[in-house]
Amino acid sequence: MNNSFVRPSLVSIVGNFVRKMFENIDTKRVPRVVKQATTVGNVERISNDRQKIDVVINLRQAPMALAYEFGSGLHAERDVNKTYTIKPRERRALAFFWPGRTSNYPRGRKYIGPAPDGRLMFNYVDHPGIRARPYIRPALESTLEELDEHILRHLTAQIILGEDEVIEVSML
Repeated sequence: MNNSFVRPSLVSIVGNFVRKMFENIDTKRVPRVVKQATTVGNVERISNDRQKIDVVINLRQAPMALAYEFGSGLHAERDVNKTYTIKPRERRALAFFWPGRTSNYPRGRKYIGPAPDGRLMFNYVDHPGIRARPYIRPALESTLEELDEHILRHLTAQIILGEDEVIEVSML
């Protein structure tokens, strides 16, 4: 395929995909750290007629990224649907305000009691997870439509110009 078509088209399509993904992060209340953990690579030649650009979300920097895309816990679209245990890492207890709950919550292995500031303190919680807020898949779907249009325009140009190149599009 003509590299004069591929390289700018690839850069444009990947740029639009990332822009749409970032817009989805902003509008679907996905933590900003997911945006900050996203990097876009340069165009890399795989072979004479194949090029790629990597878009990577660093899961060490944004470990919740997949949970927002696919849901987690009881709301997971993949894997087992169950609660998951959260324990304190740096403190002796988890403490947070819980609107609608009072300090009369029954004490036990899980619940320690109220903190002086009104937060409820726990040794651990069984978290139900979060519902999916897809931000990658919608961006990818609309970008694939754009990719189809680019390829159709290029094929039309090849037919008009009488070129006999073969176009190969693969999704890895």
